[in-house]
Amino acid sequence: MTLTPIKLENISKYRSEWMGIAILLVIFFHGYLPRESVFYGLKRMGNIGVDVFLCLSGIGLVFSFTKNSSVKHFFIQRYKRIYLTWLLIGGGFFLYQFEWHKASVKGLITLAENVFFHLNFWKNGDLTFWYVPALMVLYCFTPFYIQALQRKKYAHGWVLFPLLWCFLVAFVPSLKTKWGYLEIFWSRIPIFMLGLQMGFWVKNKKQLPAHYTLPILLITVIAFIVAWWLEQEKHGLYPLFINRMLYIVVVLGGLSVFSMLFSHNSKKLNAGLRWIGNISLELYLIHLHWILVPLQRLHLSYFLTFALCCCMSIPMAWCVNKAITNIQKKIFS
Repeated sequence: MTLTPIKLENISKYRSEWMGIAILLVIFFHGYLPRESVFYGLKRMGNIGVDVFLCLSGIGLVFSFTKNSSVKHFFIQRYKRIYLTWLLIGGGFFLYQFEWHKASVKGLITLAENVFFHLNFWKNGDLTFWYVPALMVLYCFTPFYIQALQRKKYAHGWVLFPLLWCFLVAFVPSLKTKWGYLEIFWSRIPIFMLGLQMGFWVKNKKQLPAHYTLPILLITVIAFIVAWWLEQEKHGLYPLFINRMLYIVVVLGGLSVFSMLFSHNSKKLNAGLRWIGNISLELYLIHLHWILVPLQRLHLSYFLTFALCCCMSIPMAWCVNKAITNIQKKIFS
């Protein structure tokens, strides 16, 4: 077998296909399996889909910001894409589940906070749709970090600060008590920052030498196996951020090495993954609380529940995507 250089531009070329795989992994993760199942660790590994999302988002944001370096334009483009979708699906869910017959001033204030910003995630660690408020906060520093990466070489090292913070929150009791409930956010900042750093390599069409392929593949596979074993055998016995650190290796290595495989896939498979990837935001917001949780009350098998969730969520996500696209055209045209 002749190895060829690793073309990092393939990550951008097949970004939507990767997003499709990532959201399917997230749906796979959200299904219920008993701790004793032999598939439990593999199911837990679906959590890596979030890390894939964040890395790809970072890469895409570099393309976007370097095309138009206006900070104002950056924020308008980002938030008009995500916020309308959030209000319709996320905000709509909070309105739907609110007990209106027990409404109080305090309850209505909390409702408004959740509908517009989901502040309960930041206040109490409520994981309902946590990814969207987390992403909106990450957007806040993104253009400034991209500017720093363009001007200062040492800005690449800033990723060490959130890594250190994760260690401190995990092992310093006072910090863990106060900030540990946001571990799911803290531990995802490094992969997002690394995605921003990697975005410049991808944009500049950097290639890694062919002889890098096997070492990167080996390291990626080892990290995957270790993370899988930890999830299967030791889940709950160690800080979760350790798995997130392993996920960083798997994501960066996997995106680099396996992106080339899409060129060998059938066009229909790629088109299907690309279609799902293009509605991944809507699919993320719809699939769990609107579809999967009610389905799980039927106590069907895990894989049947997963299949039904996909079959129901994907068409709904597509419809919402089309509706929001039309609304955006009317508002911003």
